[in-house]
Amino acid sequence: MAADSIQSVGAYIFSLPQGLQEVAKFTLKGIYTWGGERDAATKEMIKEVSGIGDRVPDGGQYVFAIRAYLHQSRIPKKKRIPDIESVPKLIVDAFRGILFDDDNWRLVRAVQAEGFWIDEGDERTDVWIHRLLEPNP
Repeated sequence: MAADSIQSVGAYIFSLPQGLQEVAKFTLKGIYTWGGERDAATKEMIKEVSGIGDRVPDGGQYVFAIRAYLHQSRIPKKKRIPDIESVPKLIVDAFRGILFDDDNWRLVRAVQAEGFWIDEGDERTDVWIHRLLEPNP
C-alpha cells in the first residue's frame, strides 16, 4: 500500500497535490512546532533530512503538504498535544534562502497540514514539497 493511502489512521482530508513537480518527500522522526530556543537547530535538521541540499532560490512557487502522526497515548496522560497550525511553520521556514527568498504567498502558494492519531509506531511528520510548473502571478 502506498504511503499516501495508509488506511489505519483514518480518512485523509486533503489529497496530495497533482500535476506539480515533486521537489522532496521526506519523513521527520517526531513532530516539531515553532517558538522555542531550538528553532534554528530544528530548521537545520529539517533541511538535512529533506536531502534538498544547498540551492539558490529560483523564483519558483512552492506547495507544502504535511501529515503529522501523533500517539493516542498522549490523551489520557494529558501530554502536550501540539496545535496543528504550528507544525508547518518550522518546515516552511527551513527552506527560506534555499527554495525561495521569502515565504510570502507569492512564492509559497499553499500549505496544508493534517494531524492523525495513531495507536502504534513512532510519531512522525511526512512532508511533500512540490513546485508549480508554471508560476501563478
